[in-house]
Amino acid sequence: VLSIGESRFNKQCDWEIIRFASKMNCNVVGGFQKMLSYFRKTHPGSIHTYADKRLGTGNVYIRSGFSLIKETGPGYFWTDGVGIISRFQSQRKNLPSLLASYDPTKTEFENMVANKFRIYYDCGNYSFVME
Repeated sequence: VLSIGESRFNKQCDWEIIRFASKMNCNVVGGFQKMLSYFRKTHPGSIHTYADKRLGTGNVYIRSGFSLIKETGPGYFWTDGVGIISRFQSQRKNLPSLLASYDPTKTEFENMVANKFRIYYDCGNYSFVME
């Protein structure tokens, strides 16, 4: 499956690949390129995407004509052992409605730790673009 929508973070691009996934242990040779080719025929403009450095190198994007534009630093997420909260969800403006106990004089980190959340860092992302 290939999910593409309006670019969320790179405003210089028209589109963003939100998700690309295939069935476990199933390999369709050229499947990504075929779906991308159809999309490009019906939707003009540039496409931006990310590849999680923890999961791979993004070679499917390079083989399909994307250019690597940057590597991001590590990101993070929070967990209380039950659920996961992304760094976007844990922005300070969201904390009052997210946490059982919120102190506006404390930082995101201090509030999250006070509410028994632990922070975990990831490996960052590769960022690709196709003009």
